[in-house]
Order: sequence, then C-alpha cells, then structure tokens
Amino acid sequence: MDNFVKEITYLGQRYDVETSSWVDDEVTKNATFKELDRKDRSQHQLHFLSQYLIDKSVKADGEGKATVEFNSDEILKATIKFISVCHVVTPEFDEKQKELFLNDGVALYNFGMWLLNAKIIPFWQASIGKRLK
Repeated sequence: MDNFVKEITYLGQRYDVETSSWVDDEVTKNATFKELDRKDRSQHQLHFLSQYLIDKSVKADGEGKATVEFNSDEILKATIKFISVCHVVTPEFDEKQKELFLNDGVALYNFGMWLLNAKIIPFWQASIGKRLK
C-alpha cells in the first residue's frame, strides 16, 4: 500500500520560558497518510462517505450541464474520516500531533479542500471513469 507525505500547518503549543506557560503557536510538520485504495477494507466507509459527498454535490440541469455545490459539513466529515483512517503514525507526526491538528478548524479546512481536489476527486475519476471537474 502506498503512502504520501503532506506538509501540515496547525495551531500547536510551545512552552514560553519567559512567561513560564504554554502558548498557542503555528507548527508545520510533515504527516504521512495512506493513499486511497479500493481494496483497503479500513477505508470502505471513507469511500462511501466521499462518494456520497460527490453525488450530493453535483447537480445536473438536464441539458448536459452540471453545477457543483459542495456542502462544508460533508467535506469536514470526509476530512476527519480520512485523517482517522489514513494517518500513519511517525515520529514527526504522532497521535499527539494528530490531535492538535484535529483541534484546529482552519487547518482542517485547508487540508480538507486540498484533499478533495488532490486525492478524493482523482480517486473517483480513476475508479469510476467519470470526469468530476
């Protein structure tokens, strides 16, 4: 099974010596994820969720044209499911880093929009042979 590495920027924490306290600070690290794979049973629920997202978002007008209107709640669900199922724990991006990443709404949005365009849509294009862009 193939993996890919994605640079992730999220709100983490660092210890500030001057104030003797933990402060929020942006952190950028490389996270490793499994590629989407039709034969990976651990991903099947993610496949259904992402296909539902696409099916629900593409509206045909009956004249051969389609509009796409993605639902942000569905993108968030698919993004969280992807991170939960496909994240590969590494020394650089462990469970603690994943938890901090999942707590940052802006980081999730940025990753989710990238994920949709870079991984989910191409996965379904290759799997079912349809153009979704």
